[in-house]
Parts: sequence; structure tokens; C-alpha cells
Amino acid sequence: IFDTFVAPAPSKGIGPLALRYKAATGDPVAQFEIGSRYADGFGVKPDMQAAVSWYRRSASQGLAPALYRLGSLLEHGRGAAQDKPTAAALYEKAAEKGNTKAMYNLGVLNAQGSLEKPNFKAAAKWFTKAAEAGIKDGQFNLAILHARGMGVKTDLEEAYFWFAVAAKD
Repeated sequence: IFDTFVAPAPSKGIGPLALRYKAATGDPVAQFEIGSRYADGFGVKPDMQAAVSWYRRSASQGLAPALYRLGSLLEHGRGAAQDKPTAAALYEKAAEKGNTKAMYNLGVLNAQGSLEKPNFKAAAKWFTKAAEAGIKDGQFNLAILHARGMGVKTDLEEAYFWFAVAAKD
């Protein structure tokens, strides 16, 4: 049965045969799960390089959570060399598929100037998407941008609105 694997089989301790078989034969959800187990040390010793490898397999098939997680690892240089431009590209693909954490992280990367120099217009775009999706930190950061006129026109009413929304339970 293992002769049909497309990729090397994950170690036995990481999960049941069905999960390992699906991951090794190309199922992106199973590959994501294997990546998560390596990242979290569930059933195996934590191995960030293995996590990156499995997330790459899943992300290459467009699974939004894998795109996000791989982006996060590359952004911070965990399990692979730090690569913020690639992380941003992965976040953008995940955000386009509705991943709200990726939206927020794109806002942060742009606001901090992690990709070149601060791009507050792009930060406002992504913080808006995250804010509208209910991400509290995105709401707060969007309020700041409106209060300071960074990437958007200064609009204290809009700033107040987003501060109030962010402060709600």
C-alpha cells in the first residue's frame, strides 16, 4: 500500500494509517493536518521543517489555512528561512479565499514596512477587510489609520466607529 505514495509517508506516531495515506497521496486537508501535527508536536516531536514541508504540499493545492500557516512560518523564519515577500504572497492568496487572519497579517506587514517601506494605503485595505470580518485588532488598527489619516483620509467619525466596534465584547 505504501508503494503508491506520491510523497514520503509521515511517521507512524503522527496519526492513523488513513490520515497518513491520504496525506502522502495528495489530499490537501490531510497534508494540512500532518503539517499542524508536526508544528504542534501532536503525536510526534515538534518539527518545524517537516511542518513547512507538509504545509507547502497543502498550500500548493490552494488550501487557505495552509497558505496562511505557511505564510506565518515564512514571515517569522520558523522551519525555513525568513521570507516576508513570499509570506505576503501566501497571505494574499489565503485572504482572497476568505482567511481573515491573513487579511490582518497583510495589513500589519504593509503598515510596518516589512515588504519595503510602509504602505498605509495597502494596510488600510487589508485592515478594512479584516475589520469587516470581525477581527478586533484589524478594527483597532483601522481606527488608528482613520484617526491619523494614514493611507486613508483623516476621519474622526470613522475612527470613533471602529474604536467602538473594537471595544465591544
